[in-house]
Amino acid sequence: FTDVALEFAKLNVYFRNRGGIYHRLNNILASVGCITFGISWFWLRLYWFPLKVLYTTCCIGPQLVPSIPFYFFFNFLLITVMLMNIYWFLYIVLLVVKVLLGQMREINDVREYEEENIKTMQKTHNNLHHHNSCKDGALFKNGVVKRKHL
Repeated sequence: FTDVALEFAKLNVYFRNRGGIYHRLNNILASVGCITFGISWFWLRLYWFPLKVLYTTCCIGPQLVPSIPFYFFFNFLLITVMLMNIYWFLYIVLLVVKVLLGQMREINDVREYEEENIKTMQKTHNNLHHHNSCKDGALFKNGVVKRKHL
């Protein structure tokens, strides 16, 4: 469910500005989705995961099957996932607190590039990859500078 809440919030962030018009409903739904994501992350990954999965594999599993191959290795991996969930939850809490306290006017996807940055990157890309020759008579082909011999 946490992934569904995250995608719901992201979709509403993207749909907030459509056709040059700001849609307030999508902004509210993005905030609600963000808060729902934080709550579901806590409930499912920080409460139910250790309660059901870690308890079963660490405590009940050895009683049911005494010689489990790779028991310590797989439990180490599950505990590592739990530690990563705790680490990520700290960032989720910071985001939710900023939204609730109004420190963030709206939720933005920080991975998005501004249009100016995209145009600059396209110009740089075009300049780097569309030159066929260099100044000193070398031929630039397939990413390798080759000397012209006449």
